[in-house]
Amino acid sequence: MNARLYDPLLHRFLAPDNYVQNPYSTQNFNRYGYVLNNPLKYNDPSGEFPIVAALIGALINVAVNGISNTMAGRPFFQNWGMAAFTGFIGGAASNMIGSAVLSMKFSGAAGKFIYQTLAHAHLGAFLTGISGGNPLHGAIAGALGSIVAAGTGGLLEGVKNDYITAGVMSVSGGIAGGLGSALSGGSFWDGFRNGFISAGLNHALHQYIKNYPKRLKAKIEEDGIITFKEAKKWWKWGNGEDLLANFSKLDFHDINIADFPNGIGSSEYINLFFKNSRSGNVYGTLKLTLINYNMVKSATGYDVFDFNMDGRFFRDIFTRIGRLFVGSGTPYTIRFYGPRIHRRCKPLLCTYKYPLSTTYLH
Repeated sequence: MNARLYDPLLHRFLAPDNYVQNPYSTQNFNRYGYVLNNPLKYNDPSGEFPIVAALIGALINVAVNGISNTMAGRPFFQNWGMAAFTGFIGGAASNMIGSAVLSMKFSGAAGKFIYQTLAHAHLGAFLTGISGGNPLHGAIAGALGSIVAAGTGGLLEGVKNDYITAGVMSVSGGIAGGLGSALSGGSFWDGFRNGFISAGLNHALHQYIKNYPKRLKAKIEEDGIITFKEAKKWWKWGNGEDLLANFSKLDFHDINIADFPNGIGSSEYINLFFKNSRSGNVYGTLKLTLINYNMVKSATGYDVFDFNMDGRFFRDIFTRIGRLFVGSGTPYTIRFYGPRIHRRCKPLLCTYKYPLSTTYLH
């Protein structure tokens, strides 16, 4: 199954890690260790190199290098290779700094703030040094970019538009880094690069990751509807917390009398994922009771969203395929509220003989 098994007595994995996340830390060269050999303080969900952040850092640095070249009368892509290389390293390292801070369990806000500031100062010094500049200027730029981005993020905590928040945090961090570098005698654009990467690929990105579950849950519980896209996201980000959905907003239009072979009063497990494929709503398999030819009733009041095998050959095949595309996550329960009895078919196609029940889920 390609899993890495951990021996709690040896405190080591039994298979090596194929990735060296940080080549400047000796602990990362222990391929049988875990999270810098400190599993009580950190966690590492994937263990993989943050390639997306590294590529974004490379693009940012090439663009900043090009702007600096243009303003100095040089060709836009002069020294673009070195710019891409340093941006690649800076983007990955900045992202890993933020990931380390998110996984800290026993450090307070002050400790995390100091850690990020010093880490970005070291990163800025390294990036400026290998680019031929003064490491001190890079350290000042990295530290100031981190400090200003953290402060800006706190001020924009209530802003609902994540793109505005990320943009303002990144630009403010870049400007702070550039000014810090220039005032200390270095290059504004080199400092802007360090500050922008620190702010954008650490502070802005990880603030988004930290706040995303809260925003997603608020949106779902506000409209009472869960789409398959939202369900997959909650599987990944929800940490197993329950979600609430409005039973009266479920789409039962595609349920047929043939789904209840034992007739009125019988109960069957109905897969609403396939029934609701057009609308995108997902509620897994619910146990429903047929009240009459136009109404169904929830027999359970909840559904568990997971990818467990149940021994049925074809179902398990689809479950494995779904799990492959969705990725790792945590099972959770969808609990329903509202009227427990629901009309089964579309108003224009049904003749209702019975009123809706006022029985509610609890």
